[in-house]
Amino acid sequence: MKKSIALLLTLFVVFAISLIILKILNNNEKLIKYCNFDTTLTQFNILIKDINNEVLKYMKQAESLDDNLPQTIPINIKNINIVLSLELIDLQEHIVLDGKLKNIEQNEQILNNIDFLYDFKQIFKTKVSNFRQINYLINQYIKLTQDKNILKIKHLFIYPHLKQAKYKLSYNIAYNNTKAYITVFISKAFNIVDNTIMYNL
Repeated sequence: MKKSIALLLTLFVVFAISLIILKILNNNEKLIKYCNFDTTLTQFNILIKDINNEVLKYMKQAESLDDNLPQTIPINIKNINIVLSLELIDLQEHIVLDGKLKNIEQNEQILNNIDFLYDFKQIFKTKVSNFRQINYLINQYIKLTQDKNILKIKHLFIYPHLKQAKYKLSYNIAYNNTKAYITVFISKAFNIVDNTIMYNL
């Protein structure tokens, strides 16, 4: 029964996103007649916003969502390829970079993977608000200590705002030789807590 529900919900997502893609492609064909500049990034931004909205709509309508999360969903329409996944996450075991580093000396992940604890505490005493800042601090630590073991736990570092997240939506879009990698953190109330977009132009 659960598998049937998950399949039905997955088909719903695929259908909704497929309609969005077709609409965007149709609009672009009309727009391109009057514009001589590249509209790819505009397409990506519209598509990403609409995909996020459709997934949130699906999540709100789904029953027993935590037990029926779909597997990775591939969507291919014309020359747009999307691979989407939605997962339940537990951020309780993550390391919150709030500038306080409370009980950091008792964290097993830190003790097992950080060889220079003093340097780590000095560099990571800054409160961060996004993944770009986290990556910067990690690079600063490696540059100072040459200790790359920190990369083993890179995925555990989060900023305070993400403690509200319960789900993670991840997907990539390939279109016109351009790729976008999107990660969206969603709260238990199905609101977007934060999202990141990386382009490979």
